[in-house]
Order: sequence, then C-alpha cells, then structure tokens
Amino acid sequence: MPSLKELDRLVCALEALTLEQQTLLHQRQFEDVVSLQAREMPLVERITELVLDDRVRARIDSHLRARIHHILSRLGDNSTFLDQAMQETRVALAELGRSSVRARAVRPAYGRTSHPPWAQAFSAEG
Repeated sequence: MPSLKELDRLVCALEALTLEQQTLLHQRQFEDVVSLQAREMPLVERITELVLDDRVRARIDSHLRARIHHILSRLGDNSTFLDQAMQETRVALAELGRSSVRARAVRPAYGRTSHPPWAQAFSAEG
C-alpha cells in the first residue's frame, strides 16, 4: 500500500539530488548533471505515482506540499540555467566557426607552401 512515509523519504532524496544538480550546473559539470538526472528519474516517477494516488494525496500536509513545490521550482531554475548555458555555447561555437572561416581565408596569403629545411629534423620517425 502506498505510504506517506515513502513519499516523504523520496522527496527528501530528491531535494538532496536537485541541490547537488544545481551545484554541478554552476560548476559547469554537465556530464555529471546528466548522470545525476538519470538517478533522479526513478524518484520522480515514483513520487508522481504516489501523488496521483488518492489515498496518499488526501494525506499530504501543507509542509510536504511546499517541499514538493520548492523542488519543482529548483528544477525549473536548473532547466533555465541549462538553457542559458546551451545558448552561450551555441553563440561561442558560431563565433568559432566564423573565426575559422576568416583564418582559412587569410592562411593562403601568409602561409608557406613548403616546409623550411630544418623542419625535417623535428619530424617524428616511426
């Protein structure tokens, strides 16, 4: 039978994970965020099942409800932060692409067509 204690334990665990996710996002450790989200998913699914159960939902007090809303708010903030970081990365990649095109256009004017004789001395031999 679904229990309020189980819901409370799951919410407590999810609170800790969302706080950890927020920290990892601000440290820009995105690979760790992805693995953390995978750990969060079963908790979210079970919390959803419990909240949708009428027997449990009827017994959820205002404090637990507030904790759940706080988690949802923090997850929304994390999502917004991630969206902004992705947009910054897109802008940086676009600028890198433009710089690369400019460098390729300038290289023929300043680049060498042959290597200097001393360059052979530094090449690796297999």
